[in-house]
Amino acid sequence: DNFKNLPHDRLSSFWEKSMRAAQWSKNLSEFSGKADVDEFFLAGFLHNIGELILGQYFPEDEQKIEELVNSGRPRIEREIKTVGCDHADIGSYLLSLWQLSPAAVQASMLHHHPRIHLQQMSGILAEAKVVNMAAAIVDSDSGLSAFGQGLQLGQVVQDYKSIVSIDYRRVTEMRAQVEQTVAELMRWFSV
Repeated sequence: DNFKNLPHDRLSSFWEKSMRAAQWSKNLSEFSGKADVDEFFLAGFLHNIGELILGQYFPEDEQKIEELVNSGRPRIEREIKTVGCDHADIGSYLLSLWQLSPAAVQASMLHHHPRIHLQQMSGILAEAKVVNMAAAIVDSDSGLSAFGQGLQLGQVVQDYKSIVSIDYRRVTEMRAQVEQTVAELMRWFSV
């Protein structure tokens, strides 16, 4: 009900992308042998919640942001210029108000940070690093041909090998599992 003013197609798209990031976070953490994969799933699921806040409570600003993004400008840059912060800042603040785990808050706050910065900073939780990788994988799937997606996914695997040491073949197998799981889970959202 908190997001009832947002168009249904936008909400559906948002939740599907969130579910995809959550499932990638869970699968990557399982592959890495992490103990609490549910925490990774939750952090992945909520990492982009700030986008909904912008759309619900700042609709005029969100419209300006979308227009600027459609003209080729980076979304984060446009959010900061328009509202003074980005959706990652807003989302992590909300998750901290909800008193969610530091892992969920940090994953939301850092999901767009360059991977190299996460590796150089101290105190960055594993969940934030894995969600950052999951977000990069999800973003690599958008708007490209299958060949382009494969190239971009290969680059993500290479770039993040110090976070999750996984090979391209395994990630492509995992992608099929993630897509099947997301399709099954999204049926619950469309009921």
